[in-house]
Amino acid sequence: MTVGNICFYGYVFGQSGVQGFYGEPGEHKIHRIFRVLFLGFSFFGMVFVAKTVTLYGKVFPISSNTELDGYKVKRWFPKSIWFSFHSFLKGYMLNASQLPNLGLERHLQYGKWQQRKNPFQISISLTSNTLQGKIAEVRQICLLLQQYLPLSKYKYALQLNESCPNLGHDQKQDPSETIAVLEEFRRMIPGLVIIVKYDLTVSPKTIIAVKPFCNGFCIGNSLGFGKLMDGKWWKKLFPKGSPLLKYFGGKFAGALSGAPLFELLMQWVIKMEREDDSVVIIAGDGVFCKKDIERLSYIKIVHGVALGSVASLRPWRLYSLITYGNKIFRKRNL
Repeated sequence: MTVGNICFYGYVFGQSGVQGFYGEPGEHKIHRIFRVLFLGFSFFGMVFVAKTVTLYGKVFPISSNTELDGYKVKRWFPKSIWFSFHSFLKGYMLNASQLPNLGLERHLQYGKWQQRKNPFQISISLTSNTLQGKIAEVRQICLLLQQYLPLSKYKYALQLNESCPNLGHDQKQDPSETIAVLEEFRRMIPGLVIIVKYDLTVSPKTIIAVKPFCNGFCIGNSLGFGKLMDGKWWKKLFPKGSPLLKYFGGKFAGALSGAPLFELLMQWVIKMEREDDSVVIIAGDGVFCKKDIERLSYIKIVHGVALGSVASLRPWRLYSLITYGNKIFRKRNL
């Protein structure tokens, strides 16, 4: 899939973080078990998208959120991730992870992104509450990228994460701040390929307004608890409310990932195509089977798919979905 001036070697992307910060096997400890138990568990053929980082590190103690051991998740089952036997069977889970990371410069200093041979994406989230603060963050981020990952030597795209529900991101109908941020990125690093990531609460009008200032969109992130759908929909999944409240309180009810989001994703991309059929979308909420990929491939604006929670909830399907997704989208684009 070609985005801007970068040809990614595939049409199936990882959701940011599904392979950790660097795509190493041990970054998510549970993946060690999956590799032994499931022959179908492999990320081979998936375009790597790094776990979201922020300019300044956000490392949380175990009492409040996900704990890191260096850049790896310390626990096999962090308290910020919830699933039950029933939810596993139905294909959904909650997370209250607030983008734990060591800060962009520390991650760049490891030198692991510089060793990647194929084009990839670095996911970045801005944490300031003001436009002035965000612009200041962008300038520092760009200086670090120019120092450690100059475009003259490395091929990568930046994925601007505008939709982390556990950071309180508010996808306002007025996209002026996002546009100003994108303009600053382009001013600082001409030629930088930028993909903006939103969740399903984003309005097509926002997408249309932001489109001239980026190269495409990744639509699909965990959906903040209680968002978008009415209370009956949420109560069907969680009759007693969010189980994460007992750990994190009212601020961290968590965000939903998994199969229940797929039909919402389909509704969103169909609506978006009616508004503007020239948008470039990588779609990925609740993609759990080949039929899901096939249905998305019929939508003109969907140029690729992103896989995330399926790696945890249906790990035995992962490799076959990657292979099928690359095949069906490559065939469509011939």
